[in-house]
Amino acid sequence: MIKRVIAIMLTLSLLTFGACGDNGADQSATASKKPSKNQPTSSVQSEIVPAVNDYSERTYMLAEITQYLKLDGRWATTKTSSDAGAQPCITFDHTAQLLAFNADCEGDVVLKMTNKCNDAQKGRNERYYLVIVDGKETRMKIEAVAGAEAPSTLILAKDLKRGAHTFKIYRQTELNFGYDNLVSVTMNGVPTQRPADSERYIEFLGDSVTAGFGNLTVRADADSPSNPDRSSGTDTYAFKTAKALNADISTVARSGLAYSYGLGMPIADYWNKLSWARKSLGDYKPDRQPDVVVIALGTNDHNYYKQHDISEEQLYQVAYDLIKLVRETRPESKIVWYYGIMGTGYEDEAGLFVKDYIKRAIDDNGGEKAEIYLCMSSFMNFDGGGWHPNQAGHEAGAKELTQFIEEILK
Repeated sequence: MIKRVIAIMLTLSLLTFGACGDNGADQSATASKKPSKNQPTSSVQSEIVPAVNDYSERTYMLAEITQYLKLDGRWATTKTSSDAGAQPCITFDHTAQLLAFNADCEGDVVLKMTNKCNDAQKGRNERYYLVIVDGKETRMKIEAVAGAEAPSTLILAKDLKRGAHTFKIYRQTELNFGYDNLVSVTMNGVPTQRPADSERYIEFLGDSVTAGFGNLTVRADADSPSNPDRSSGTDTYAFKTAKALNADISTVARSGLAYSYGLGMPIADYWNKLSWARKSLGDYKPDRQPDVVVIALGTNDHNYYKQHDISEEQLYQVAYDLIKLVRETRPESKIVWYYGIMGTGYEDEAGLFVKDYIKRAIDDNGGEKAEIYLCMSSFMNFDGGGWHPNQAGHEAGAKELTQFIEEILK
């Protein structure tokens, strides 16, 4: 009888150890799966973010906690090359690009970056951001150092009460002035659930109007209307349209850009690259198909195509090729060419406007049957800095484009 009891106990013991081993394998397999967009893995939770929040001060390298971050716009993980030494970071280059996160924290929250500045002129080395903490908006700035990639700090919040808080940081300054790297966030607490994506998503490819050139000043102000303090990528028709449609936004915009003359590179490189200023980052491969792609180019083409010996046929062909490229890379998206807020261009020798070449290129790519549309602005506005649209112009443009997109999305 005693032998039989011992045998049963040994059998149960072996079964128990076997069950633990199987569960361990299952847990390991689960942890090794790619995490969903809104759910961190248990391994990351234990290694980087503590399971229990004791509200002590911690610094999180943003490139290591991307599953907690909402990053709208084109970004990549890379390393800084500043005097502070190489650190993992996230690129933050484009107009209206977003970093958003939620946190259970208290006290101060500090974002550290490095910034590369392209201009040493007074006022032009400033970089501006729209910071929204718990719904409250603040415009913040840093001073970049010309020619160097230097560290900088944004104090996102001070003296927060203990509890749940939301953070959004939008870049307002266009890439012409230099690029940014997001390095870390320091806070007394932990990041929590990743902010959810909006139901809609819109991509924009544009020039100075889309970048927000001079939209915070008036035409009469001839004193450096292009300076960053007079421009804002979150006060444009593009940003306002996305907001009105409850859509996430990704913007590639450069002042002076023309679809027929790409300012030193083919227009396709603006569309295909993660960052036109950092070609070493490689091609952009979207993991989310936008509902709509808006091409807002043509304003500069009526000058460039003559200055650079671009023929009338090339003016059409490059527009055709750009539309074709966007359709090939965004097969599920509707395409809208938005044009005319700063005029439709001068007539050429044949009596055609730039818009006519764009319209022909749209039609030859299938037109509305292929969900490719032309939205011509019903007004013109030159009342902002450097004869660009002012706030009223951008508001009107957003209203017009929002209504157009709502119609084609029905």
